[in-house]
Amino acid sequence: MDREDYSHLTYRMGVTRVDMYELGACSKTSGACLPCAAPARRELDRGFKQALRAADAGSPHGEAGRMEVSMAGTATARISARCPAGLLTGIRAVTRKRADWAETASLVADELRRHLPSPDILTAAERAGDPDGYVQHILHAEDGGSFSVVALVWRPGQITPIHDHVTWCVVGVVAGTEHEELYELRGGEAGGCLARTAARQNLTGTVSGFAPPGDIHRVRNCAQQTAISIHIYGADISRLGSSVRRCYDLPVLSA
Repeated sequence: MDREDYSHLTYRMGVTRVDMYELGACSKTSGACLPCAAPARRELDRGFKQALRAADAGSPHGEAGRMEVSMAGTATARISARCPAGLLTGIRAVTRKRADWAETASLVADELRRHLPSPDILTAAERAGDPDGYVQHILHAEDGGSFSVVALVWRPGQITPIHDHVTWCVVGVVAGTEHEELYELRGGEAGGCLARTAARQNLTGTVSGFAPPGDIHRVRNCAQQTAISIHIYGADISRLGSSVRRCYDLPVLSA
């Protein structure tokens, strides 16, 4: 894949947005926006490939199954090292075991339950969210790219596209409620369709983990208050920009 096919890095008012192109669509960038210089684009390209190689260890998708990553309008705030020390210690102990993705997600979920932070891990301004779309704040990116910890802030009505992931993921809701819909792919990625298999309300304090395959979902904030969740991914999100492997624009079978 040529670098020009999937990446464009822009800077806007202290927030980094990485626009991953897919199916002719890119995420919205607002405000005074300056295209990055060529060296920055080359660094993004190197980081993207390095992080995906790290995530490939044990990946059920494999090289052939990987597709473009889509940010779907997510803004990514600059990295700040403020993740709870106990949580980082626990995640490191799990990832050193080099278990398969499903077991790793389960064990990391146990660590997040033990060390689930409060919404105060973000500043008041960060907790307010962004009217243009949900915002991702990177709290930690481990050296070597083995995992990242991020916080997502969702204002009422904000929603992801239906998507899957490049790696395992663990999610803990620290404020509000997130509505999650789960899907399975039928008939293959080319010309197939999606079937909704479940829907659940993830309340404050809910922690869950999952790993590909079987990780296709959509998340939205259906409530009247802002929702905040902590996400742990088995990849360097400061390099990738997003955990999303593919966004699905396929027919959805009615329940």
